[in-house]
Amino acid sequence: MVSAVVDPTDIVVTPPIQLPYNTRVFVNRTIRLDRIRAIGFDMDYTLAIYRAEAERLAATLAAQRLVHYYRYPEQLLQDPYQPGFAARGLVIDTFAGNIFKMDTHKHVDRVYHGTRRLTKDERRKIYRTGAIRLGNSRYVPLDTLFELPEAYLFARLVDLEEKGAHRSSLSRAKYGSIYRDVRESIDCVHRDGSMKSEILKNIERYLEKDDKLPITLARWKDAGKALFVVTNSEWAYTEAVLSYILSGSVLGQGTILDLFDIVVASAQKPHFFRSRTPFERIHTTTGIVTPEPGPIRGSGMYQHGNVRDFARGTLWSEDDVLYVGDHIYGDMRRSKKATAWRTAMIVPEMDHELLMTEQLRDRIEERNRLEIQRREIDDEMIQTQLRLEEWIAVRRRNLDGEFRNLDEWIVTLEKELESGRQRMLEVNAQIKKCSAEIDDEFSSTWGPLFKSRGEHSAFGAQVEDYACVYTSRVSNFGAYSPNQYFRTPRDFLPHERVRVND
Repeated sequence: MVSAVVDPTDIVVTPPIQLPYNTRVFVNRTIRLDRIRAIGFDMDYTLAIYRAEAERLAATLAAQRLVHYYRYPEQLLQDPYQPGFAARGLVIDTFAGNIFKMDTHKHVDRVYHGTRRLTKDERRKIYRTGAIRLGNSRYVPLDTLFELPEAYLFARLVDLEEKGAHRSSLSRAKYGSIYRDVRESIDCVHRDGSMKSEILKNIERYLEKDDKLPITLARWKDAGKALFVVTNSEWAYTEAVLSYILSGSVLGQGTILDLFDIVVASAQKPHFFRSRTPFERIHTTTGIVTPEPGPIRGSGMYQHGNVRDFARGTLWSEDDVLYVGDHIYGDMRRSKKATAWRTAMIVPEMDHELLMTEQLRDRIEERNRLEIQRREIDDEMIQTQLRLEEWIAVRRRNLDGEFRNLDEWIVTLEKELESGRQRMLEVNAQIKKCSAEIDDEFSSTWGPLFKSRGEHSAFGAQVEDYACVYTSRVSNFGAYSPNQYFRTPRDFLPHERVRVND
């Protein structure tokens, strides 16, 4: 049994309310884990957390291909990779050579042309038509952490190509060509095995080892829940990575199939959720692969396949399954559309986001106070404006001079209104300054991951829409009961929120 090698003294459960902020599980939709029979996982960036060195490796290998195969400037190889330049939720504009961030309404916020941030006027000139339609092939969203090196390489090549052409902009076709070359180069280093083989040569350099992860998985297993993995990585790499991150713990002398009931490699998500591709069984002792037409049959290692045959073979009701992944489109959105699986999203970036939220607590509270002050000034100005309009109307009707001090009263109200305008300008300037400082503390390039100018960012809105719960890593669930009742906080409409705050 897997659980036999877990030391009970290793299991420390802290009441959730006392947990460090960055280790909590956050709830969008209620989940009762006591009703969950099976928990599935993506592998990369979900069970296996990659270090920044993995991004740097992908960028380096792709840059070599771009220079040696596509003949881009050698300068690309000399530029050190900047891990913080790109973020999930951004969009590449392949026509204009830009990368931008959007809010929940798909309005463009910050924009970079290459690595230069555009001014407000430059941004409005390009994106003045309102909401962006992402279905247009012009726009490429950055949904996964694997795509961040792609954004950086695209931005640097825009800089280098424009410098070489002695121009501030290139043709649409040229920007599109740059993007396609970058995309192909990134795909190539993943597809040809060069990146994965390098990772396996020095796995400690590229992968974190979370000691709490095996304990978390074993506790779920002990609670009677089936565990499975569905990953796009091929089976040899999957076996090596899972064996590494779980080695010396719950596996003991066993294999990953002693912990996971089913492992599906080369799943080709999101294709897995909408295709009818048949499964193939991998006989791990011999390496032989045999066809497995129809529903999946029993535990073991598989590759390819589809969610329909997976469900028919496992006999788990759709709402009995919790699927844990890091990819909005490939894991969360497609699984939601194709099944009734509950979803948990892993957002490794939250470690930094929540740490900064804690460190900036005083500044955030200061901004909140300023926003309350702005609302109060606004209310005062509305009342003053109404009184002024009433007295002006009285003056128009005051033909017999009944109110002798009308002009003085009107002048007084106009002065009050002007004073309110000045105070509003001052408070707005303070809020703008405070907000900019807070945003830049999160990221001087893009600001907070989940917010955009006071609204949810496009990424934040997607997490809210598609993830039932979300957290920074799988092991955070270890601080909760395997049968935890994750309750969503009560949601308020604006008119209800006002009454609650009153």
